[in-house]
Amino acid sequence: MSAFVPDIGIVIFAADQGHFLSRTILAVNRSVTMLTENGMTSSVTVVVRGSDEATATWLNEKCEHRIVHAGEASLGEARNLAVANVHGRHLAFIDGCDLWSANFPSAALLLAKKHRLRVVWRPAVSIGFPDNYFDGGLYSRRHIPGPDLLQPSSLLLANPYPSIFVAERQLLDSMPFPVEDVKRGWTAVDWWWCANLAGAGIHQIPVPDTIHYFRRQRNKQAPAEGRIGPTSLEKRRHSRTFPA
Repeated sequence: MSAFVPDIGIVIFAADQGHFLSRTILAVNRSVTMLTENGMTSSVTVVVRGSDEATATWLNEKCEHRIVHAGEASLGEARNLAVANVHGRHLAFIDGCDLWSANFPSAALLLAKKHRLRVVWRPAVSIGFPDNYFDGGLYSRRHIPGPDLLQPSSLLLANPYPSIFVAERQLLDSMPFPVEDVKRGWTAVDWWWCANLAGAGIHQIPVPDTIHYFRRQRNKQAPAEGRIGPTSLEKRRHSRTFPA
């Protein structure tokens, strides 16, 4: 008897978010309801890597979804582990503490089935919000560019895409995430992957009327600056940009 393969497998990546994961899971559960209402099947998996005690405790007590433990895997390794272990004709990735509008997975899946393009589907708008509703200085809004508004070579300078996306499994199988090389400073995995997609001619398209939400904190220490390793974009245009 063959294993059930849902239309979409949703993956939540957890690390040290603690009880804040409840917001992400609530957003995912709402999107699952909308998927079901549209006649689409789904599964939800939480991939946990390097979690702190608060996160592990919360997941053990509150999480009703399947959990895959990635141990001390790097982000790139955890993303590839998810591709290898989660069933679904399409996969949707979301990081803990992030949220998406409930319509994003179903709207992206409808477009993917209609157009059958080899693309990555992204939310159309990325909105930052503070824990304190009245902290107006921390709100932000950024529209995600479509392929007609983005020069692929610009991905060597910055990454305009959030980590949330929906893509066909076949695309993810053919385009694995790069694995960090800390000694060289190649730690910006999602950015690096986006450059690899552009180098392979794979577009990233925003889904109309969908939103990515992410938490912004005042006085939070900025993450360590990372960069990307060699890509087909880099080799074509700036072969000496990333020395070994």
